[in-house]
Amino acid sequence: MVRVIENTRGKVRDLPIAPRLKRILSLAGTAAGIDEVVVESGGQCALGTCSKRTGSTRHDLGNAADLDLRKNGRTLKFTNSSDLVHFQSFVEAAASFGATGIGGDVGYMGASRLHVGFGSRATWGGNGGTGAAPAWLANAARKGWNSPSPIPPSQPNPSMFTINARDGLNLRSGPGVAFSIIRSLPLGTAVSVLRLDGPNQEWA
Repeated sequence: MVRVIENTRGKVRDLPIAPRLKRILSLAGTAAGIDEVVVESGGQCALGTCSKRTGSTRHDLGNAADLDLRKNGRTLKFTNSSDLVHFQSFVEAAASFGATGIGGDVGYMGASRLHVGFGSRATWGGNGGTGAAPAWLANAARKGWNSPSPIPPSQPNPSMFTINARDGLNLRSGPGVAFSIIRSLPLGTAVSVLRLDGPNQEWA
């Protein structure tokens, strides 16, 4: 599976993306033959619940991501004809797995960045995101929507563990001590580890 990296620390949309979206991005990355999906703008609080937010409501509660695709340590650009095939495959796969809002264009977020998420079914592109999507993006999304695929389960048998920290274990909003603490899980709590995350896969 392709690794999805949430590079959002210190940014306005710094909340984690929804697990379903993260799974779709990983599956689409695998279909596109890339190495990493790097989320540069992630989730934000719901409209009316905080002031640290920007743009439309598509990113609310982690339901959209603005991202780059990487292969062999390089950020791909859809203006490069050899990279474009990866973008086309990625968009088609993301749409087939259930992404409904997909945008990208040089005049929107530059030559490397895509918006992928949920909400009403739409594609868009230039003029700051108000213009029509490039033909390659619109065609790839349409092709995916016309051939929906079920999302395969990430791990049918998650590993079970019991919290053994005497003072409780901090459940954080992301894989690192810089992420905010959501709550503390008390000693003896049973948890299911679905996957590992972080630079060295040291966070569960």
